[in-house]
Amino acid sequence: MKIRIYAPYSFQGIGSKDKQEDTLYPLMGEASSLNRVFMVCDGMGGHEKGEVASYCVASTIGKYVDDCNSLTLNQMHLALNQGLEKAYDELDRLDADNTSVLKMGTTLTFMGICDDGVLLGHIGDSRIYQLRPQKGIIFQTRDHSLMNQLIDSGSITPEEALTHPQRHVITRAILPHEEYHFSVSCKMNYDVQAGDIFLLCSDGVLEQVTNEELERILLSDASLHDRMNLLEHTCEERNTFDNFSAYLIQIAESNIIHEPTPQI
Repeated sequence: MKIRIYAPYSFQGIGSKDKQEDTLYPLMGEASSLNRVFMVCDGMGGHEKGEVASYCVASTIGKYVDDCNSLTLNQMHLALNQGLEKAYDELDRLDADNTSVLKMGTTLTFMGICDDGVLLGHIGDSRIYQLRPQKGIIFQTRDHSLMNQLIDSGSITPEEALTHPQRHVITRAILPHEEYHFSVSCKMNYDVQAGDIFLLCSDGVLEQVTNEELERILLSDASLHDRMNLLEHTCEERNTFDNFSAYLIQIAESNIIHEPTPQI
């Protein structure tokens, strides 16, 4: 095993919502340092059965990829795409009798620990961070959101996006009965060092917490357990509206040697 992790920590909060629509994989209390696949899925707010969609996608992909055993990054990427197609099929089956205009759906964040690196993938606005001691945040996923499209087009500024009335609109999600299936935006990450921390979280975690605060909390000298508790309590104390869920995984050992592809 070229990458070894410490025991991971997770939390889930309901916020001011009526129910919990986020799903973790593995489920709360079931993860150990031997797990190689982690996910956070956020059932789409305002849609029926968001909790059903998030659990369906997380469990279908998780079980499929876990059954593939030890994998390289390329093999993990293939297994993730195959698992996602199975998840789309399962959503279609579960939603077969739904007569509502609103479809159930979910976002996805995925972390797969491989023999030669870490595969990171996402759909929607749930997010993945990689933090490194003395460096801070060295990678974060870019949300599939209307705000990012408007920023890219020059229609609004990043500052205006923070308070825009449509700031929660996403442009990708996993939905049933769609002619086009959105794929996972993936990063094959070879830059993994001992001490690195990976945070997978639903957007509720980021509702009241800035990147600067994430760095301060997650790169402190406290134990990993205490850092996760502080992040959870920060969400609670600030009366976060949305569900907030997260996985925190720290690298204990990394012996990856990646030879870059020669330039032709």
